[in-house]
Amino acid sequence: MREKCVNRPLRSKSQTQNSKRSLPLLRLLLLLLRRLLLLRRSPLLVISEQQKVALQARLDKTLGAGNALVAVGMRYGQPSLAGALEELKAAGCERLIVLPLYPQPAAPTSGSTFDALGDAMRSWRHVPPVRFVAGYADEPAFVQALARSVRQFWAANGGDAERPQRLLISFHGVPRSTLLAGDPYHCWCVKTARLLADELALPHYADTDGAKARTNYAISFQSRFGFAEWVRPYSDASLEQFGDDGLETVDIIAPAFSADCLETLEEITIQLAETFHEHGGKRLRYIPALNADDDAIALYEQLVLRNALGWPEQHLMSAECIESLAPSQRPRTEADCIAARRRANALAAQLEQEPLAADTVDDAGEAKQTLKQKKDK
Repeated sequence: MREKCVNRPLRSKSQTQNSKRSLPLLRLLLLLLRRLLLLRRSPLLVISEQQKVALQARLDKTLGAGNALVAVGMRYGQPSLAGALEELKAAGCERLIVLPLYPQPAAPTSGSTFDALGDAMRSWRHVPPVRFVAGYADEPAFVQALARSVRQFWAANGGDAERPQRLLISFHGVPRSTLLAGDPYHCWCVKTARLLADELALPHYADTDGAKARTNYAISFQSRFGFAEWVRPYSDASLEQFGDDGLETVDIIAPAFSADCLETLEEITIQLAETFHEHGGKRLRYIPALNADDDAIALYEQLVLRNALGWPEQHLMSAECIESLAPSQRPRTEADCIAARRRANALAAQLEQEPLAADTVDDAGEAKQTLKQKKDK
């Protein structure tokens, strides 16, 4: 409502300062209200149920109705993981495949799910055979599904004429201490982003020499809280810098989320969009998670069936199905590991950061020497 013009005394300097201090509190209250509204609709629960129904339909078609049962269990929330296990146990399931929908594995996510799985089955007198899918960050079907979702979003929202200047690939953040302790989550995120960018033929923004005619990409991490340092670059700080640099259009995709939730529907579309606009950005669009898209459900079916090979259910699969389940990756050799360490050291030197102690001595020493030469200049 517009304020009426009335005669009133001028506000004192202290009153004005107090009013400014109250603005962050008001904004926080509004954000909490938005979160409560989203929780009432529980988008994560709705989408999880859609994923369950769609995956069940595909498995029924491939293995025959009644030969595989899908249940949803949430690590934090309802329906619980323990409840899902009890549901499968009561249905007479003799073998279990656990598929955490965390594409990039991490100790706080897929790792804690593994722990919770053991805790929930601790009192069982008979523990069935269990296979656990740790992650699928570099699964070709996952990367291709992400790329198709980006292309479809661009095609449905103006085509090439409305493509953004930059695609920001934003992952859920974790404390930097977890990376230093050896958690590979950060590395999996970078690999997913690199593979997605390769699939879309997008250059990294640092390699474009200021060219604006072509969409480029950047990586960031969101959802941090507390006072400890988290893995960088931060999504909000990145968008601030993009706006300050004169960037006008950004699209965001969040490949760490298999279903849209508060971190996407509220943090990205509201908070990060406001941050970008406050720093001069004109348009920020969010590319939805894969949710219950056909590509996503086909990926989950592939992961389940591949992990069922060698079990009696394999006899229910067609020869074509079994052949399609062959993993695309081969075992890593020592040469692969050395090449990966050299790439990591080269990137560390490029970013003027110390290489990780886990890298080989010779390569790390070479990277440190390169870093020292840069600092000397």
